[in-house]
Amino acid sequence: MSQRFLRAAAAICILAVGVGVLLFAVDNSTAGKKDFIAYWAAGQQLIHGANPYDGSSLLRIEHAAGLDGDQPLIMRNPPVAFFLALPLGLVSAKVGIIFWLLLLIASLLISIRILWMLQGRPDDRIHLLGYLFAPVLACLMAGQLGILLLLGIVLFLRFHGSRPFLAGSALLLCAVKPHLFIPFGLVLLAWVVSQKAYRLLVGILTALLASCALSLCFDPHAWSQYEQMIRAAGVQKEFIPTLSILFRLEHISK
Repeated sequence: MSQRFLRAAAAICILAVGVGVLLFAVDNSTAGKKDFIAYWAAGQQLIHGANPYDGSSLLRIEHAAGLDGDQPLIMRNPPVAFFLALPLGLVSAKVGIIFWLLLLIASLLISIRILWMLQGRPDDRIHLLGYLFAPVLACLMAGQLGILLLLGIVLFLRFHGSRPFLAGSALLLCAVKPHLFIPFGLVLLAWVVSQKAYRLLVGILTALLASCALSLCFDPHAWSQYEQMIRAAGVQKEFIPTLSILFRLEHISK
């Protein structure tokens, strides 16, 4: 019991120190230098009943928060991701980035802990190397939500056998970037049918419907606005550091 108490006390102290460091390290322009600003600006638009995909309005909001340049950072996620952006519309950019980073760090801690448990709780500490995984550090530094996708997958793996409804609901985190999970979704659907794991499917559908209902409550035209943004944004012309883009650029250069 004493060891558990000491560990809990140490964790609380570390968390308190981390929050203190964030409070002192984050200034009014920090948010504008991270991808987080796209979600915060979208949240500001949603809270005020405006179009969260309107580039000109977003640019004005993001400039006020410290964004450099003349191109807005637009949240490219579908309206199903509004549940992440909406709370950010209630706070300033500085407060929002602090809570956002804390959310990402907490998600990383939970994910690595669950992965350690899924491996049988080995006595070694190899799982701690997960905190040094390059993509994890990149997500934290840029304020991207990739760690939330990891959390969704890890929660699914943890609970798909014991609590299928909860496991299905956790996949809502993956739905914010559905294009990344199309192969996974197809295999999952086949598995649900073959195993008759319909409670898991109900969990997925319930979470998706609740998220869509929330988005439509704040923006009834969300899906049409999203379609217009995708058509006008010229995403295919942007440089995104992926293998497919590099292959395409190499082909164009030849």
